[in-house]
Formats: sequence, structure tokens, C-alpha cells
Amino acid sequence: MEKEFNINLERKDWVSNLRVVATVAVVVLHISVPYLENKFVDLPGINWWGGNLFDSLTRFCVPVFLMITGTLLLPQKTYFNVFFKKRTKRLLPPFLFWSIAVGIVLAAGLLPVAVFGSVLIGVMLTLFSSKKPGDSPYILMINCENREAEAKIREMIKASVKRTALKSKSVSNGNIELNFEAFSPERRG
Repeated sequence: MEKEFNINLERKDWVSNLRVVATVAVVVLHISVPYLENKFVDLPGINWWGGNLFDSLTRFCVPVFLMITGTLLLPQKTYFNVFFKKRTKRLLPPFLFWSIAVGIVLAAGLLPVAVFGSVLIGVMLTLFSSKKPGDSPYILMINCENREAEAKIREMIKASVKRTALKSKSVSNGNIELNFEAFSPERRG
């Protein structure tokens, strides 16, 4: 028997903002680790204490990502196998690509390039994930008997949707066929 859970697609802007904070914390956490491993500094110098401070201040990031995941997954209603198949197909290829790319860069001894590339990708993902999706057009196909009906239909469409564009108009045997591209009104809420 398969188990299912609810899906709630409501946008939560505070989650996006929290992701940005947690992403920056992950970068700072990883930058501070070499100072704690005694690679660059002698114990207990000021650099070690600074690294320890930043390491301690940013440890919240992993539990925050876990809580964000729970916040987004708990209100969902779907089958687990469908849920994991869909995400594995979408996330595994970029994960493997980025892991291999960073591994090659690190093996070449280019730590600053790896850190810069990771931060750049994180910033780009944050920017693109906060972008609101664009309008989805609909195609309306209407068959009218005369020009008066056409005028009424055009008025109704203009009052009902945000924007329209007449794509084609055919007149044959007294019938008028109209094909509109219509963009739905913006959703409120």
C-alpha cells in the first residue's frame, strides 16, 4: 500500500529569504573550517578564534535547511514513489555535474575558483528562484454567426482577461471564426 501526503503550492517568500541567509551561512561555515583544522594558523591564535567564532555562528544553517524542507514537504499530498522519482530526475543530473566540476577544480588546486563558482551559482539560483513565473497564454477559438456577435464577444473577452491578441480570423458561409491568444487576469492572494 502506497502512502500519500498533501501538496500545497502556496508561495512563501519568507522561506526564500531564509534560504538566502542559510546559503550565505553555509559558505561562511566552509570558509572557516580550514582555520579550525590548524592548516593556516597556530593554536590558539587570533585567526583560530576568529574561525571558531564564524564556525559557531553559522552552525544553524544545516538544521535550518532541514526545517525548510519539512515546511515545504509536510503540507503535500502525493505518493512517495512519485515524489522521489520526479525530484531525482530533476536534481540528480545538475548535482552530478556540479560535484564533478568542483572535484576537478579542487583537484587542480584552485580552491578560490571553486569557492567563487559555488557562490556565483548560489546567487544565480537565488535570483532565478525569486523571479515570479510569467503569464501563461490560453487559446480561445470562437465561432460567431454575425458581426454583432463578434463585437459582443470581443467586449466580453477584453473585460475578462488581462491582455488579448487576435491570431486569426476566418469568414466562410456567413460564419466568423476567431482565434485569440488570451492572458488570464493576475491571481490575487
